[in-house]
Formats: sequence, C-alpha cells, structure tokens
Amino acid sequence: MVGLAVDLAQPTTIADALAPIGAVDHLVVTAIDQTPNRVAEFDVEQAVRMATIKLVGYTEVVRVLRPRMGDQASVVLFGGLARDRPYPGSTMVTAVNGGVTALVRTLAVELAPLRVNAVHPGVVGDSPKWRDVVDHPHVARTPVGRLVTMGEVAEAVDLLLANGGGQRPEPRRRRGRARHLTGAAATGAAGRRGGSVQYAPPGPAGRLARP
Repeated sequence: MVGLAVDLAQPTTIADALAPIGAVDHLVVTAIDQTPNRVAEFDVEQAVRMATIKLVGYTEVVRVLRPRMGDQASVVLFGGLARDRPYPGSTMVTAVNGGVTALVRTLAVELAPLRVNAVHPGVVGDSPKWRDVVDHPHVARTPVGRLVTMGEVAEAVDLLLANGGGQRPEPRRRRGRARHLTGAAATGAAGRRGGSVQYAPPGPAGRLARP
C-alpha cells in the first residue's frame, strides 16, 4: 500500500499529487469538514474552504483520474445527512452536502458509462467521534433504534462500487426488514448509460428498483 498526500482545499495541486497513480478500478472520496459556521458569526474563509474541498476538490480528483478508469470503473463521493437535517451552525455543511447530490447527478451524465454515486452518512455510532458518547440523543430518531456503524457504511459503499445495473432506488417510509439491511434512505438519478445513487444512512428504508 502506498500513501499519497492530496489537499482537496488546494485544487490546483491535485493533478501533480495524483500523478503517480496508474489504472483506477474504483474511486472513493471520503473528505469531511464539519466545522460549525453560524450565519451570525460567519467565517467566510472557512466557508470557502469547505465548499472548495467537496465541490471543486471532488470534481478535480474525478477529472484527473477519469482517463485512467475503464468503462467498468465507478466513483463514490461522501456527503452527509446534514444535507437533509440541518442543525445550528450547519449552514455550510448542509449547503455543500446538498451540492454533492447535484454534483453526482451531473457527473453521472457527463461521465457515463462510468457510474457515479454518493453516500450521505448520518451519525456513525462506532466512529472515533461518537463511539464513547453515552445515551446519544440521536438514537431516538433512528428507525432501527440504534446508530449506523462504520461497517454498514462500508457495505453501502461496496454495493455502489459493485452494482453495475444503474439502478434508481425509490424511498420508502415504512418500517421493515429492508431498512435494517440497508440502514439508508435512498434517492437517485440515472445518467444516460451510467447511473447515480444517493445513500443516506441512517434513515427510512430504500427499495432498489429499476428506473
């Protein structure tokens, strides 16, 4: 395994940083910046950095590596459930993660037949940030009575990387087995021959269906 340093906040440096990489089977970009930024004390510099990382940086990584991907390759970008569930101080987090949704849709059209997908995790219970929190207040809001795990998020990513059907999940709001299996709410859009899926664990169950 080889590690390369890539600064998504400095998009003009990305091409040189990724130069040593050869053929790419799959690409997963998991950058995160959850720095609170309230409108009343708005930090413009921090806001620009956050937007740059997830919108400009993500796009530049995909652009640089696209020529090294075959038609069976796929891309998964990480957003976050704050896209749908804002909280005080999440203005930029919410806006940028909403932008990831739009970005995935247009990339799926531009890069078809390459598959471009997104995962929008909520609170991940066994992550270093949350695993030691006692009586987590978000548990009561989850449909399965517990927080999603890192393993479940990874399984969702594996599904998106491997599933070549260009499927479009339709959201469901009933409790049931599908919710337990996916731990995700799913909405999506399909490109002409590629496809995109937006997964948001945890949330209401999603049922995979042909577009």
